[in-house]
Amino acid sequence: MAEPLKFTDANTIIKGAFQPMLCAMTAQDQATFNVEVYAPNGTALLQRRIARVDLLDNSLLEAFICDSRARIERATHERLDWQVRYTRAC
Repeated sequence: MAEPLKFTDANTIIKGAFQPMLCAMTAQDQATFNVEVYAPNGTALLQRRIARVDLLDNSLLEAFICDSRARIERATHERLDWQVRYTRAC
């Protein structure tokens, strides 16, 4: 079974092209999270909501982000070599 996310301190680094992009999760309300992906220059590439019940572990977060791949690639005008790596804030 995949390791559960700790939503209060979950940060995700998406390794795309030559530089990583940051994915931040924040609580929208008791039912949903906001998932935001930023380019290295700080430009917001993606802002989507996901229901808490649909985001139970790291593999589901990865699937959600990869589902958004086409949107991010359109925003950056490039095809990205995707690898999702998880880090935890101290």
